[in-house]
This record gives sequence, structure tokens and C-alpha cells, in this order.
Amino acid sequence: MTYHDRLQIIRMTLYMNSMGLRNIHTLNRPYAGLVKCLTVLFILFSTQCFKYINWNPTYAGWCSYFIYAFIAGWTFLYRNRLSTIYMPLKKELWMLIILFLLGNLMRIILNTGYSLYDERQYIFGISVFLFYYIFYVYNMEEQDIIEIFLVIALCVFCIQIFQIVFPEGAIFGIYDEEKRISSRMVAEVRNGIYRFRLPGVLFTLFCLYYYWNKLLVRIRWKDAILFSVLFASMYLYLTRQIIFATLFTLAFSFLFIRNSSTKLKAIAIITACGLVALYFISDLFGEFYTRTLNESNAKNIRLISLKFYWEKIVSSPFSFLFGYGHPQFLQKWAKLGLYSNDIGFIGEMFHYGLLWILFYFYTVYLIVLKYGRMLPLYIRLFVFGTSVNSILIFPYRAAGEYFVWASMLYIASLYIARYQTIVIENNTEKYAGISIG
Repeated sequence: MTYHDRLQIIRMTLYMNSMGLRNIHTLNRPYAGLVKCLTVLFILFSTQCFKYINWNPTYAGWCSYFIYAFIAGWTFLYRNRLSTIYMPLKKELWMLIILFLLGNLMRIILNTGYSLYDERQYIFGISVFLFYYIFYVYNMEEQDIIEIFLVIALCVFCIQIFQIVFPEGAIFGIYDEEKRISSRMVAEVRNGIYRFRLPGVLFTLFCLYYYWNKLLVRIRWKDAILFSVLFASMYLYLTRQIIFATLFTLAFSFLFIRNSSTKLKAIAIITACGLVALYFISDLFGEFYTRTLNESNAKNIRLISLKFYWEKIVSSPFSFLFGYGHPQFLQKWAKLGLYSNDIGFIGEMFHYGLLWILFYFYTVYLIVLKYGRMLPLYIRLFVFGTSVNSILIFPYRAAGEYFVWASMLYIASLYIARYQTIVIENNTEKYAGISIG
């Protein structure tokens, strides 16, 4: 440890003591139960109640403005209390918000075809990142957030099973009326299973990695059952890129483990699961492989979309840096099968520009590498796994996904703060004799 590092530790200790920050959290723990309930309701709202067939987007849109304004107003109201709380990733959170708003400002100034009205839903929606502060004020614990996520993930699983068994009663994540009439089906069929387009996969993945982390520490029946349920739910989304990224992340999760005995346990479990998967590989992944092979031999609409949007991105330095937002002609392109949300971070770059994407990968670097030893395995796996998947599916594109990312940053902040506090306490006495100028 260098002399400068020692000075920084002592300065941080004095700052935390002067601000009363030795206990990282604040007050109002009695309200945590209410906050959890309200948070679950918000998630249901942000996912359109799992894409309920009779969801009214017009009324929901009006309500969303009130909800987003309330979140922003609440954060402003508690700004003085929040200023006394030590939050390690606060700057990163604000960089997300500032980059988003800067992009919109630059598009207003430089692009005469840009409509702030068309972008209103996204501009208001960025306030969901402020849940990071709500959790701090109400002293939410890691387990509180895991419980919220698990409730959502288990609801999705129950819906998946019910609608697969009774497709005639499906009311969540199904085709719109026009497509149901034309196809005479409620949803696409993949691998002989109905593929319902349910939102919430990030909640499932977050919990999946959490219970994988727990299994590697100690194998318990409860954790094994929950992991199996979550893994099945992940598979039942029937999205090839999600399945591949998850299997890839789980298979190489031992590389993130320092403890040798835990690493050996991880390798043993991965090997056992791999052998079981190989036995059923044709049943589980046969059609996926055939479909992928056929797409590679034919015109792949995703590759066409990637080329199309990339040409738009590089058409000018401005669009390259700040993107186009969500112009109305996106709907026209979508009718041609050119979807920006099907091409991962390239699609996001079309909307928000290079700076937005670079900061995302910088955050991945912070969580996986820079702060990796301070964080639990499941946080690193979640961020790494979603970054692998970001080639085709970007991890945060809408309010529900903003919430998951903000929650991840909050939990990571708790662990970083605890680690730094321990380091500070261990070194304060040791270097107490050094002058801090």
C-alpha cells in the first residue's frame, strides 16, 4: 500500500466519522415492508402486468407520468438526507441519467427532426434509476430485494406452466388479436412448446445466479429446488441468446471464484449438469440448432437489421455520439421486420449513441473486474451474463429493466461500502500516526 493510499484511507475515515457514516444506512426500517409491497406493484405496472391481454396502454401511460414524477419529486424532497449517506456507485448512477438527458438535449439543439414529445415516455422513465435512492433512505437490505425479485420470477414461472398446459386460457404475453386470427395460434411454438413473450427475464436471471451462488457455498434442498425452477423458467422463455448466455456464464462461473474448494465444487456441479444436459441435448436444443442453422443459410433478418441501423448510426458524427432517440419512422421500419431491440447494443447505440454504450461497458468493467473481489459471485455473474447477451439483447431498455439495473447497483454499493469500511477500520489505527496535512 502506497503512502498516498494510506492518506486516502484516513481521510475517508475522518469524513465518514464527521458525517456519521460509520453505519452506512439511515432510518425508517419499519417502512421496509410497505416499500417492498409498493415495489412489487410498480414492477407489475412496468411489465404491463406480465403483458396482460387487456392492458390499456393509454390509461397506463397517463398513470406512468404521475408515478415517474412522484419518484423524481420524492428523491428531491429527501435530497438533504441522501447527501449524508455514503453511496459508492452514486456517481455511476448519475452518469447514466446525465448521459441520457445530455443525448436528448443535443438532439433538440442539433436535430430539427427530433421530437421531444415522441421521447416523453423514455425521458420520464429514466427516473426509475432513482429507486437506488429510495432503497437507501428506507434501509432496504439485500434480502429484501431478492425476495421482491423472487416473487416476480415465481409468478412468471407459474404463468409459463399454466399457459403451456392450458394454452386456450392464455392471457399473458400472447399474440395481438390480428396475429392470433391470421396464425390461428395464441403464440409462437418453439421446440414443441408455446413461446409466450413474457417480460421479466432479468428478474429470473438475477435470482438464478443468486441461488447458484448459494448452492456453491452450501447445497440445500430449498436452494436446489428454487435454482431448478428458475432454470426451467429461463429455458421456457425459449430465447436462444438468453439460454446460450446463461449456460455459458454458469459453465465458466468457476473462473470468478477465488476459493479453491468452492471452485472444485463448482466444477463438479457443472460437470454433472453438463453430462445430464448432453443426454437430453436433442430434446432440449435440437430445434434451436436446426433453426439457427437454417437462419445462417438464409437471409437473416437480424443481420439485415444490424447493417441497416449501423449505416444510420455512422451517417453523421452527431448520430454516432448521441443517437437518434425514438423517431416515429421506427414504426415504419418495424413493419419491415427491422427491429432495433433485436440487435443488442448496436440498437441501443442507434437510440442513444456511442457514449451511452461505452458507459455501459465501463460499468461492466467496474462490477466484474475493479470491484469484483468486493462483490458476491451472483452480482458479477449477472452483469457478466447480461453483457454476453448484450450482443443481441441489451440489459436495460425500459422502465422494468432500469429498475433491475438500479437494484443491482444498490446491492453492489452495499457490498463495496462494507468492504471499504472494514479496510478503513483495519487501517485507521495502523496509520493513525501519519499526518494528513
